[in-house]
Amino acid sequence: MNKRISEIKKQIKVTSWDIPNIKNEKIRDFKLQKIQDLKRELNKLQNMEEMKNEI
Repeated sequence: MNKRISEIKKQIKVTSWDIPNIKNEKIRDFKLQKIQDLKRELNKLQNMEEMKNEI
């Protein structure tokens, strides 16, 4: 699970870096949506990890 968390963080970082250079609004919106989805998944995984650590 830690590997997946670091992969997601890397994807968010790479995708975020690219956003200011995108002129096409549809592509920019798509990438922003992807970032939001990745952040949601990251939060879920981190919450699961915290719960696992509490047990």
